[in-house]
Amino acid sequence: MKSISKDFDLKRFVSHNIRELTLFAILIVIAILVQVRTGGRFLSASNLNDLLRETAILMMVSVGMMMVILTGCIDLSLGSTMGLAGMICALTLRDHRETPIIVIVLIALGIGLLAGLLNGFIVAKLRIFPLIGTLGGM
Repeated sequence: MKSISKDFDLKRFVSHNIRELTLFAILIVIAILVQVRTGGRFLSASNLNDLLRETAILMMVSVGMMMVILTGCIDLSLGSTMGLAGMICALTLRDHRETPIIVIVLIALGIGLLAGLLNGFIVAKLRIFPLIGTLGGM
């Protein structure tokens, strides 16, 4: 049985993944430039913690969008649905300050669920092209 290291061909790997490797190299260069420009504060633990906390919502939404894209479709109403849910939750909190946070979270999830069901119905049952159906769902 051959070992993995003998079967690995670096030249073939690089030639098949040149685009991804180039993007990764550019990302590394940009991170180094920003690190130097900010005096070493960019890659600090507190800044990375802040970046991850502030992008957590977008990361979760991106995973959902990735699932949609993997099925060969696209959902253009995602940003609008997020905005609608956020605005309704903010207005609810403004007008009813005593509302528990779990109720606000459930309201946001319910809005997302309803929007997803509507878009799913339009695309699956009415057989409207996903790009057009979710564009109308915006």
